[in-house]
Formats: sequence, structure tokens, C-alpha cells
Amino acid sequence: MKAAFHYLVKAKLIRYINADDINFIEIEEKFENENPILAREAAFNFYQNYIDVLLESKGLKYQSDNQARKELQSFIDSGPKKKKEKTGNESEDKLSELFDDLYDSTFGNGIGVFFVIDKPIAEAKESLRDEVGEESLIHGIGSHNIFSGIQHLMDGLVTEYNYYRSFGYSINDKKIVVNFLEEGEEEPYLEEILKTPFDWTEFDLPSVIATLSEVEQKWLEVINGGEGKKVEFKSTLRYHIHLKTADKIIEHEIAKTIAAFLNCEGGILIVGVDDDNNILGLENDFSLYSKNQEDKFFQAFKNLLENYFGLGIVARLNFDFASIRKKQIFYIEVFESKNPIYLNNKGAKEFYVRVGTSSSLYDVEQAVNYIIDRF
Repeated sequence: MKAAFHYLVKAKLIRYINADDINFIEIEEKFENENPILAREAAFNFYQNYIDVLLESKGLKYQSDNQARKELQSFIDSGPKKKKEKTGNESEDKLSELFDDLYDSTFGNGIGVFFVIDKPIAEAKESLRDEVGEESLIHGIGSHNIFSGIQHLMDGLVTEYNYYRSFGYSINDKKIVVNFLEEGEEEPYLEEILKTPFDWTEFDLPSVIATLSEVEQKWLEVINGGEGKKVEFKSTLRYHIHLKTADKIIEHEIAKTIAAFLNCEGGILIVGVDDDNNILGLENDFSLYSKNQEDKFFQAFKNLLENYFGLGIVARLNFDFASIRKKQIFYIEVFESKNPIYLNNKGAKEFYVRVGTSSSLYDVEQAVNYIIDRF
């Protein structure tokens, strides 16, 4: 008899070696069993084996979850997006909501174990709106996890434990009780969950805030490595430095780089850095807006994606602002597409491929031959 839930181990990881050698790793494995605690154990074993492999690639051995979290930082990114407040413009808000939903449905960079509902608890379906297919992170390393708030992780574990209790499934010896300080509360309380490798020590104290120094080091390493087959720098997203205004030509340069990375082995595009590796920041783009510069910049990028690709492309991207030497950049990590991607340029379909350090436009014959060979 099929259990009321199953488990997934999902990963989207990037390992930067140099501008021509970046490993883009994606996995998704499903684990299910009529006795779900066995599926859980299999999922965590698979997860741990993968963590061991990642550490071995750096010449290290697993010692603890905290150690792995620190050592594998180079495979992940700086953090998730936050949803924007409504502007009052119905069409813009609708676009933003669609975009946020698409973004939230992607994994972000990291590796984790997810609890997935197949049969909602009747009471929960009515009061908590649990749905078939709803996923809850219960353990992981990456931007989707600790950097987005420990409360998110605890919520997933509480949901999982409630399902075991409600359906009467065996939990073997996995139950633990942790003293946890919930967001917004002044006093910690005891919470029953199933054991994971995560160390809950000191999470009964006010929120532990992760530093971003390692993130800054990561992006400095990429920038100092210069442009290559899998790395591209752009001074601005929309701003034309000579015309001193927004220009579609600049936007097209951004779009074709993304398209070229999608059609090859992926890559990293950083906005706010020039061809000589100088960190310019985003002030030129921000100057286009009188207020809410970050929000307006982010909206402009969403519009760019929709105009050139359609927002479905978000599932192949990971992006955010980062602060480097007190200047902001905007990074776009592009994962290789499983299907050929065309850029829509004013109704014309364009096919780009990364060749060396440039994004080359292929004609119809070149595109067909490339697609046959690659896809």
C-alpha cells in the first residue's frame, strides 16, 4: 500500500574552478516505501553519499554537518529572493506574482532532502491547505536552507512529524526533542521532530545570522579569474554609458549571453563588472530610477526575461544581488538547458551558442546541425 508521503533528494550545485571550467550539477532522486521511515533512511543515505563525494572532490572527509556546510559553501550561492510588496499596478503585480511563483518552484543552489505529500491529512487539508505534491525541506546545505531562515527548516520537520503521527507510521528511534526559539517569540519551547544531521545547539537563542564574507570571497574569485567560456561580465543591465539612458541594445547583449549559456554548458553572467575585471557596481542602472532602485532593477530584469524568453526560463537560472567591496553586483547563474533555447528579438527567433569568450549567433543551418549534435 502506498504511503501518504515520499521523499526527494534534489541538488543544483555550481563549482567554480576557473572561467572555462565550471561544474554545473543537478540531481533529483525519489524515495518511497509503504513503510516511509525506510524511504526516509534511504533518502538520507543517498544525500550523505553525495555530500561525501563533494567533500572528496575538495580532498576532505566528512566530519559533521557544520563542517560540510562550511566546506561546501563554494558550491552554493548567497541567498534567496524575497517577494516584493504590491505596487498597485495590476499588470505589474500580476507579472511579479507569476515570477515569484516560478522562482519559488525552483530549488536554488544547494542540496537537500524534501518531504513530499501524496495524501494530505484531512484536517490539515482544510485548515493548513496541505496539497498533493507540496514539498517541505527537512535537511540541506545551500541558499534554500540556513541563509533563508532556520524557521523554514523547523516548519518542514514539524509538518513531517505530524504526518507520521497522524497516519500511525513507525518512526523507529528517530524522534528527538529540541529547544527552539520560533521567529517572533520571546521564549523558546520544546518541539518534537525526527532526527537529522543538523545541529540544533544554540537555536533556542535569538536568531543566528550567517555572515556573507564567504560569499564575497566566492564572487571575488570569479571576478579575478576574468571572462572565459563560462564567465561573462557586463557593465550594466540596461544603461548605455555613452548615451546615458536605458538602451535596448544593452538589454539584448544580456539576453544573448544568457541564451548562449543555456544552449551550451551553462555559465555565470555578472552585471556591474567591466571587461577588465573592474567592479563598477550598479549605480549607472540605479540612476534610471528615482527611488526603490533595487526593486526597479529587479523588475527590469524580470521584464527582460519575459520579453526575450518567457518567464518559464527562470527554472534554469539562479540570480540575486551581492555586495563586493561595498559595491553591488547582480549575478546570474545559468544552468544548461535540456532543450534548445531561442531568443525572441522583436518577433525574430535567434539561436546563440557560447564560442570561446563570446556569444555567437548561428544561422538556420548552423543551428539545426548544432541542435542535432547536442540535443
